[in-house]
Amino acid sequence: MKKDRLFPSPHKGSPCLRATLSWTQGISYEERRTGCLRLKFSTVNGYDGDYGDMAYGDPRDDLAITAWVAASRGIYGWDVEFLEPYSVDAQKAEKMTRVFKAIERHLEKVYLASGQRPQSLGAYVVQVCSAIHVSIVCIENDAEREARTGAKWAVHNSDRAYMIDAWAARILDAEKKAAGIEDAA
Repeated sequence: MKKDRLFPSPHKGSPCLRATLSWTQGISYEERRTGCLRLKFSTVNGYDGDYGDMAYGDPRDDLAITAWVAASRGIYGWDVEFLEPYSVDAQKAEKMTRVFKAIERHLEKVYLASGQRPQSLGAYVVQVCSAIHVSIVCIENDAEREARTGAKWAVHNSDRAYMIDAWAARILDAEKKAAGIEDAA
């Protein structure tokens, strides 16, 4: 019996993953400003720029990387989770478990080869994307960039850790400024 592939092989016209970056403000008083950074994966049809039609059935749908931001602590606690799956039957639960195990195996393999865990959120995102066979992520532009470029989405290779780290650093800097915390540098 042929084993089904957990992750479909990418080719033109096949579903690809879109990653949407978001920031949610949490507790906000004095220097204790916290919130949640999230990179959510969802499947979209094709590479032609039509990112509105969601494909159905990819086990990576609703997968997210979540990290916490605190003005006093920085960016910490990144992890992978499934966010609000619509419904989960036994088959879907098994596929979700296989996704987690694939990510764990990949992270452990990288750790054994390099001797270190990802040191930043961006490095973690790159490793997770590699584990779940994501080579392209489409990140929603903020309003300023969308007005400047006329594009709702920016398409990037998934190996761009610096892009995620820069985005997270901008949010952390804004939180530190709002809390009145200055960098020691």
